[in-house]
Amino acid sequence: MTQNPQALTHEDSGILMFAYNNEQIDYIRLALLAALSAKKHMANNQVALMTDQGTVAWMIQSLPKDLVDRAFDHIIVEDVKHEKNIRTHYDSPWNQFQAQFSNTNKHSVFHKTPFKKSLLIDVDYIIGNNNLDQVFGTDSSVAMFGEAMDLRGLPPHHYEQHLHPLGIKMWWSTAVYWQQDEHARLFFDLWEHVKDNYEFYKFTYKFPGALFRTDYAVSIACHLLAGQTGEEWASRISNQPMRYMDGKDDLAAADKNGWLFLSNDRHENWKNLAVRIQDENVHFMNKRGLLRHWEKAMESVC
Repeated sequence: MTQNPQALTHEDSGILMFAYNNEQIDYIRLALLAALSAKKHMANNQVALMTDQGTVAWMIQSLPKDLVDRAFDHIIVEDVKHEKNIRTHYDSPWNQFQAQFSNTNKHSVFHKTPFKKSLLIDVDYIIGNNNLDQVFGTDSSVAMFGEAMDLRGLPPHHYEQHLHPLGIKMWWSTAVYWQQDEHARLFFDLWEHVKDNYEFYKFTYKFPGALFRTDYAVSIACHLLAGQTGEEWASRISNQPMRYMDGKDDLAAADKNGWLFLSNDRHENWKNLAVRIQDENVHFMNKRGLLRHWEKAMESVC
């Protein structure tokens, strides 16, 4: 069902995701897969999709209505003015491309969620178990992943652990849980403030790049809320690191036995290691790699 966010009533708990298509990446297909994977594995599996008119038009044209109805309990459609935010994506070490990355309104979910307890996940975060259900039973106001590990179980590059080699730790905005309370409201208000003053905070926290990253924005918000100390203001969404597929990795197969990846060697790009992952939640940074196996992946969640 399609609704205006002002008309939503608050249910107990559920999942939110954004999908804004562009010429390079079919985000609505990723959202469909992510939603159905959550419905298969999680108990708190009501799903609200936030999107725009153009993406909805493509969804109606390209996807079966019965699958869309199964995947999304709420579809929140807004005419969003997407700020220019160009990201360089990898599809293996040998291919890269640039595409619009529409994430600057992500903080607005606090006011638009139809749920009292919400879990915001990226559409390339595919659910393989029910571990994240546990956070709905906590008293945490805000929770995120504080660590990550790659397909080989190794920590990410230092710039994915801290905003600067001598700077603050990074929180991952791939999955953000919150309750509708004043602590969470303050967090999302600060997230918006950092977004609106991104150049100032880029200078202050000395992180690189022109891309607006919500990981950096939430990390700075947490640092400010902790009084700019080393204390952790947010809760851990899980006692396990977030598992991720790097953009230079590739997906070789998707079947009933899970995912078969080619994990690229960081130091010798011509080397790959086959890695089988099953029953895990995985963040697919190589979106084209996942989309190449979309049909097979859909078979595993339908």
